[in-house]
Amino acid sequence: MNRLVLALALGTITVAVACAQPSPTPPPTVAPSPTPPVAASPTPTVGLLPTSTATPTAGPTSTPEATVSPVSFFLEVLSPTDETVVRQASVEVKGRSVPDAVVSVNGQVASLAADGTFSATVPLQEGPNTIEVLASDFQGGRASRLLTVIYAAQ
Repeated sequence: MNRLVLALALGTITVAVACAQPSPTPPPTVAPSPTPPVAASPTPTVGLLPTSTATPTAGPTSTPEATVSPVSFFLEVLSPTDETVVRQASVEVKGRSVPDAVVSVNGQVASLAADGTFSATVPLQEGPNTIEVLASDFQGGRASRLLTVIYAAQ
């Protein structure tokens, strides 16, 4: 009977084929002794497949990208309210929109904070004044509000 014996020693494979008749007595059983792990060689050895020593981890291996929920376009004028009567020659218009909007108040571009809030000071003439607030964004969103503010000089 032919026996095939494989042995792995320090990155090489030894193959031995023995032709022998079965012996009448079985060979003594030897308990395998623990062997220390063999360090991987930096260069591959011909005939051996490289193995990974990395421990698998649960979950994705890449950092997930932040997802942005679409926000519907809006324009909100917080102050002044329509038909407000004021005693000073100017009024501060405050409001909010989406953070990437362009907002103008009576044709002048208002500065927009990172959270979408804006403010602009509008000079007034005595009597009723129309204030037009326009907002738009690069995705095609548009909105406008018309207010009347009445300046009543003292």
